[in-house]
Amino acid sequence: MKQSFAQAWRDYRLLLLIGLIYDVFAVAQILHFGLSFAGLVGWICLALRHVTGLTLLFLSLVLAGGFLREVGRSPGREIAAYKAWLCAYFNGPVFAGAVIGFIACFQSLFFIMQKATIRFANPYHWDATFAGIDEALHFGRYPGDWLLDAFGGGRFDFLLQMLYVGWFFYMYVALGFALFCEKSSVLRFRFVSCYVLGWYLLGGLAATYFSSAGPVFFHDIYPELPPLYERLGAYLAAHKESLSPFFFLYDNLLMWYRHKAQLVPNAPSAMPSMHAATSTLIALYAFHHGRVLFAVAVLMGLGIVTSSIYFGFHYAIDSYVSILAMGGIWWGTGRVFRRRAENSPAGALS
Repeated sequence: MKQSFAQAWRDYRLLLLIGLIYDVFAVAQILHFGLSFAGLVGWICLALRHVTGLTLLFLSLVLAGGFLREVGRSPGREIAAYKAWLCAYFNGPVFAGAVIGFIACFQSLFFIMQKATIRFANPYHWDATFAGIDEALHFGRYPGDWLLDAFGGGRFDFLLQMLYVGWFFYMYVALGFALFCEKSSVLRFRFVSCYVLGWYLLGGLAATYFSSAGPVFFHDIYPELPPLYERLGAYLAAHKESLSPFFFLYDNLLMWYRHKAQLVPNAPSAMPSMHAATSTLIALYAFHHGRVLFAVAVLMGLGIVTSSIYFGFHYAIDSYVSILAMGGIWWGTGRVFRRRAENSPAGALS
C-alpha cells in the first residue's frame, strides 16, 4: 500500500500544487468581495460533505460489484476469493490513485467560490456579443429559435429536461469509474487532470473574464437592450407547469441577482459551457473503451448541449468554444504524459 500511495503522490503532486495555488486565489477573491470567514468555512464544509458522500457512494458500488464478480467467478469459495480481491484492491494502484485523485477533484470545487464573484469582479457585459455571434453563425437566427422549431410544443421538453439535469449524474458516474475502476494509470490520471483543469481554466478563470448570464436571463439583466429572446421567454412562460424544475432554478438565480445577493455559490454563468466541456471529456475518454461507449457518449453529449441551448442557459457559441477548449486540454495532457513517460523510470504512470 505504501508503495502505491507513494507512486500516486508522485503522479499527482504537480496537479495538487496547481490546485492549491488556484484555491488560495479563489479564497482570497471571495473574502475580498465580502464573504465572512464563517461563511467560507461553511462553504468548505459543504464541499467536504459533497465529496465524502460521493466517495462513499462510489466505493460502496465498487465493493458490491467486486463481490458479485467473485460470486460468479468462484462458486463455492466466494468469501475467500472476495477477501483476496479486497486485499489486492486496497493495496493496489487503483485505490491509491482514486484517493489522491479525489483530493484533486475536491480542490477543483473551489471554482464555485470564484464563480460567485463574477458579477462583482467583472460585471456581466458579454451577452450581447455572444448573441450576435450566435446569430451570425446560424444564418441570421438565434439557435434557440431553430431548436424551438424542431423540438418545441412540449413533446420533447421532459426528455430535454432529463438530459440537462441528468448531466450531473452522468458526469459523476464517469468520474467515479475513472477514479475507482480504471485500470490504466495513464487514462485515470489524464481524465482527472482534464476534469480538474477544465474547472479551473474554463469554469473559473474563463467564466470570470467572459462574464455572461445566458439567453434565459438576457431580458432581466439587460433591460435597456432589445428583447432578443422574447420567443424563448414566451415559450417558457407558456410551459411553466411542465418545466417546473427549470423555473425553480431560474427563479432562484434571478431572485439572487435582482436582490443583489452577495456571493451566490451558483451564480449565472454562460461562457464557457461546462455541460459541453465535461461531455466532451467523457466522449474522449470513452473513445479508449470501445466504439459503442464512444457512440453513446457522443449522443449523450449532443443531447446535453442541445438541452442547454434549448432552455436558454447557454449560447451555442459557449458550447462550441468549450468543446474545442476541452479537446485542446485533452490533446495537451496527452503530449505531456507521453513526454513524461519517455523520461520516467519504468512503472511510472503505466
